[in-house]
This record gives sequence, C-alpha cells and structure tokens, in this order.
Amino acid sequence: MGVTLNEVLAVTKFVDRISRKIGKLFSWLLIPLVLTMCYEIVVRYFFNSPTMWSYDCSYMLSSLVLIMGIAWVHADRSHVNVDIFINKFSPRLRSGLNLVFSLVLFFPAWVLILWYMFPDVLYSWSIQERASTGTWQPIIYPFKLWIFIGLAILMLQAVNELVKDVIAVVRNDDTGDNV
Repeated sequence: MGVTLNEVLAVTKFVDRISRKIGKLFSWLLIPLVLTMCYEIVVRYFFNSPTMWSYDCSYMLSSLVLIMGIAWVHADRSHVNVDIFINKFSPRLRSGLNLVFSLVLFFPAWVLILWYMFPDVLYSWSIQERASTGTWQPIIYPFKLWIFIGLAILMLQAVNELVKDVIAVVRNDDTGDNV
C-alpha cells in the first residue's frame, strides 16, 4: 500500500495553509507593536517621561511577528530572489535549482541553528532567564522558545517546498506553476 501523488499534494497544501494561517494570525501583533511605539513617542517627547519597557516590548513583538511569518513568506515564495535570472528558466529548472540550493545551503544552515539553539532554549527555561540589560529585566525564555518554534515551522515549510520541488522535477512538467 503506497502513498499516491494526490495524497502527497494534499499534505503539501495542508502545510501551506498552516504556515499561512500562523503568519496571518501573528501579523495582528503589528497593531500592539505600533501602539507601543506610539505610546513611547508621546510619553517621551511630549511628557519627558520615557518608559522602561517599550524597547523590550517592541523587539519582542517584532521578532514574534517576523519569526511566525517567515514560513508564510516561504510558502508563498515571496522572499527575496534574483528574479531577473531565475524567471528566464523553465519551471522544472527553477524547481531543480531550488532543490539543490535548499539541500546545499538552506537545510544545513537552519538545521545547525536549531540543533545548537535547542539546548539554549531548555537552559533558558530551566533558569527562567531574564534579560541582563535594561532596568526592568524582562523574562526572555518565552522569547527564545517562540524563535525556536518559528524556525521549526519554517523547517516544516521548507521540507514541504522540497517535496513540491522534487515532484516538479520528477514529473518533468514545464507547462507552468511548480506543483
């Protein structure tokens, strides 16, 4: 009993939907990010009373939006690319190049980052790590965890893209879109 191509494609579409939904959900955090920054500007420049927390909140919120949206960007293949060259290639060749670059550059780098990051995340939680800078020293162990989770979602999406590229190369389909 084997897995059919339609079943594999259904799984890839499901992973794409998950990545997009997570990215869209976390993009709503841009609203409190902007409000935090506006609040800081008002109290700092109009009332001469800067906050201790706004800088930390702004980098934490922006990192959360960024890291949870990166898989969405990868799913839509809307990341920076050298389109001037790659668009001249056939879809099959583009998929083949994506496949090679993913295996040679993307996966080794991100697997190493996740591999070395995991023990640091565990240690951070075990000591309930706080930021060593600033006066209010916010907790940062959730910050490290959500970066790890976001990168794990990115890796899931990258494997998904890899599967789609393999299918596009094997199908020898130069007629249009990659899977």
